[in-house]
Amino acid sequence: MTLLRDFIENNIVKEAVKEVVEKSIEPKAIPEPIKNTAKSVENVKKAINLNTRIVDFISSYTLETALRKLKKGDHIKVNRTVYSHHAIYIGDGKVIEYNDSVIKMSSLENFADGDYILKVNSKTKYSREQIVARAFSRLGEENYNVIWNNCENFAEWCRNGD
Repeated sequence: MTLLRDFIENNIVKEAVKEVVEKSIEPKAIPEPIKNTAKSVENVKKAINLNTRIVDFISSYTLETALRKLKKGDHIKVNRTVYSHHAIYIGDGKVIEYNDSVIKMSSLENFADGDYILKVNSKTKYSREQIVARAFSRLGEENYNVIWNNCENFAEWCRNGD
């Protein structure tokens, strides 16, 4: 958390990010890198919030349950220690995720890595087929950035272009 706080306090986007996070201004009016930075800050805040973690645990799926309940195009996540990891479920026990700094296809089991799986109820403006096609369109991309272009940003882009 200290690294993230230092980044916000010392970076050129400091004021814009603070405004997004503290005042919850409309994200469409914010340039993409700043919007993604704010989302990354929120991701860490949620990941270290005990109440959020408890609610997530209660509503999460085991691997076996996820394999039965998830549908193509679902945005899913797993909670790690101080962050959450996101992907798009593409069916047949497979996901497309940003992992090891590259967008690749993985098994749901490898994605979960022993953690419980959550379905993210994010908005979408695309059909399930379009979401999966968008995810496939970025396979092999190596433009990972923990703040501006991470796994959550990728999953949200697949579902709604943001």
